[in-house]
Amino acid sequence: MDQFLNFLSSPAVNILSASGVLAAFITSVIGIVKIRMTNKRLLEVEKTRQSGEVLSFRYTKLYELLEIFNSVPSVNYDLSDMKKLVEESTARYHTIERIFERAEPLLDGSQTSETLKVKAQAEKLSNEMVDMLYGGGEDVSLKELLIKRRDFDELSKKSISNGIQALHKR
Repeated sequence: MDQFLNFLSSPAVNILSASGVLAAFITSVIGIVKIRMTNKRLLEVEKTRQSGEVLSFRYTKLYELLEIFNSVPSVNYDLSDMKKLVEESTARYHTIERIFERAEPLLDGSQTSETLKVKAQAEKLSNEMVDMLYGGGEDVSLKELLIKRRDFDELSKKSISNGIQALHKR
């Protein structure tokens, strides 16, 4: 037994033991570095996957809204029955407005800015028309109101279509 204990305390065994400890330490450090790199890559992959899911969601929802938009009955701009024209154009405008409000969060600001300006102008004219009818406000051209609503209609569809195209290119 004494020989075995002498052997364990020999310089060769000490060198082997120190080498083993050093090798284990180096292997552990390399393992930790590899784990961190793998975790970082996994986080990048997860972000990419989530980004793809968000883009897919936006694309799907915008496409659905465009289908709903296209199913809204169009307005016959026949001036012989003004009451019917105003009713139909108002109903279409409010329907398109609700569709656009659902699409707006899914679109980029650059795709909606012009549409929002025309919407604000149409709303202003509409409010002035109501003031004129009920409160004796300034005269407002019905033709101008209908044109602004039609412009909003066209720009809304264009904004949604542009949003779909932009997502399709990604």
